[in-house]
Amino acid sequence: MDEENEYYIQSSCIACGKCITQCPQHCIDLKGSMAVIRQEDCRHCGECREICPVGAVAVFD
Repeated sequence: MDEENEYYIQSSCIACGKCITQCPQHCIDLKGSMAVIRQEDCRHCGECREICPVGAVAVFD
């Protein structure tokens, strides 16, 4: 867990929903054709990044 960095989802997201079901905080929503992380609820665990099949989850530090 790296609490100094924020995870975000890039436009390469294919809206497969894997990150939504994997997130232990349930802080990822599907908005249109891509997923979005609610930063205020994110614990920065990185599980979304690990499960994303297209590598759309990035870290902003």
